[in-house]
Amino acid sequence: MEPKFTATYEGKPLSVLNDLIAKRSRILNESVRDAVAAVGINALNSIRASTMDARKRKKFDIKVEDTGWYAGYSKTTNSMCVRSGVSPYSKRIDGLKKVVYLTHGVKKQSDRHVFKVTQEKKEIEPFYVACATSLLAMDYALKATKHRIDDYGTLARNALGVAMYKLARNSKLEGSAKSQNSASKVSTVQVHDGNGEYSVTITDELEYATDALKGGSKEIDIALMKAANKVAGTLKHFASSDLKDTLETPFPEVKKRK
Repeated sequence: MEPKFTATYEGKPLSVLNDLIAKRSRILNESVRDAVAAVGINALNSIRASTMDARKRKKFDIKVEDTGWYAGYSKTTNSMCVRSGVSPYSKRIDGLKKVVYLTHGVKKQSDRHVFKVTQEKKEIEPFYVACATSLLAMDYALKATKHRIDDYGTLARNALGVAMYKLARNSKLEGSAKSQNSASKVSTVQVHDGNGEYSVTITDELEYATDALKGGSKEIDIALMKAANKVAGTLKHFASSDLKDTLETPFPEVKKRK
């Protein structure tokens, strides 16, 4: 059975990892399944190490804008609604995905401003807060954003961790239970073992997975180079003396890179 490591990403580091799978299988007398899984875990772990944790950012880049709308009451639905003016008969503004009403005890519609909350990094969907002042809106927005980042700040990293966990159940998962559950939904591992072939397909469907890398998409090259170096180092440690010379560090240029 010829081992082969494939991915949607193509490049020299990937071809070197492919070669190292075959060498690992021979040197450590491993099955192709185990060799593919081990090298795959090394690659995923290296990419995960290069992925940012959003929770560590101190600035949330929150922006609060007064829309000129006001929170009113709808007799039709017996619930709060957003209106275009201070009059209780002003036109209703429908179609807003999320509106948070902090208007308890605020009697006048003219004191129930509606503020739009956005974030530059787009880690949260824009939403609206109805309250008396922009300071109250900002206070709520900051707390809500921090809570969401605490829940999902490790999602990009954890999606990779889930894939590692599925390849070999010895990888520690990060983040909250909510983050882990979400990571399982965007990270899938499919195994094909039959007709003399063995393959593993790892899919990370998180839209901002590449953006979460510290160096952008070019970081994939560096991460895979580091993974190849680590696999080669492990094999050199266990290889017989006549094979050690064939296991030089594939990418010495990144060996000392942090």
